[in-house]
Amino acid sequence: MGLGISNIIPVAYSISSNIDNIDRAVSISIISISAYGSFMVAPALMGLIANSFGVSYVFVPMIFIFIICLLVLFLSRKLFN
Repeated sequence: MGLGISNIIPVAYSISSNIDNIDRAVSISIISISAYGSFMVAPALMGLIANSFGVSYVFVPMIFIFIICLLVLFLSRKLFN
């Protein structure tokens, strides 16, 4: 990784606290639950993929997740601007 991904959580906290329809505590807890959940699920899923298909296919799902994140980013920029 090492691509500045550690900056995502503070930015996600600040963006989620500015949403009008959701309480700040609820939005920050949703971000925290999803972050901790991904830290627990991702290594097990990567190990399952490596065991089933080989180590070279471990990072293929991350490409799809990255593309989905880019789509969400561009769509949310249109909604919030």
